Amino acid sequence: MRSIELRPISSSVVVSVTLIACGGLQEGTPTAGTDPIVGEEGTAVARGELLPPCRGSLPDLSRLGVSARQQVQQRHTALMAEDGAETYGALGMILMAAKVPDLAESCLREAWSREPAQFQWPYYLGHLHRDDGAMEQAAAFFALARDIQPDDVAVLVWLGDVYLAMGRPSRARPFFEDALTVEADSLSARFGLGRTALLEACLLYTSDAADEGLGV
Repeated sequence: MRSIELRPISSSVVVSVTLIACGGLQEGTPTAGTDPIVGEEGTAVARGELLPPCRGSLPDLSRLGVSARQQVQQRHTALMAEDGAETYGALGMILMAAKVPDLAESCLREAWSREPAQFQWPYYLGHLHRDDGAMEQAAAFFALARDIQPDDVAVLVWLGDVYLAMGRPSRARPFFEDALTVEADSLSARFGLGRTALLEACLLYTSDAADEGLGV
């Protein structure tokens, strides 16, 4: 019977497999020394100048269903009749649901400019960017919402969530802990802490495996 030679698995293969198991965490890690909340907040605010005007003409809505298209048109007509924060916000939210992000952001920003102390506008803007995959801008807007309502559990959990999505468990952990301080039985916050611990373990393991692969 011929023996089968078992070749040792290279350390580079071990590192690669571990990275896949942990979701390729290094890809989501921002450049060292950057802070999305500070670094992206200015960008998030400045970007408003590049957005289409909320009270301008509507874009092509033919891809929407009849009901969704009618709702957008009704909200747009209402805005033409009444230039207020609620009408801007209502149009922004329906455009957000209809996946028209640039115009939705323009309308939500207009609502926020009229009611700067209202928590809901930066909160919705955070979700708009999160849904679009722009996690750094989402973090910036959620942080602005938290400044208005520091004890809101939902925004604390979402802040933790977007930092986890960026591969930054050390930034995520305090938000989940703060949420549990406010609401000790918050399942979302507890689940977030569990995900944070897993991400920390994965990052530590991949770092150690990489060091071994390099002979450090």
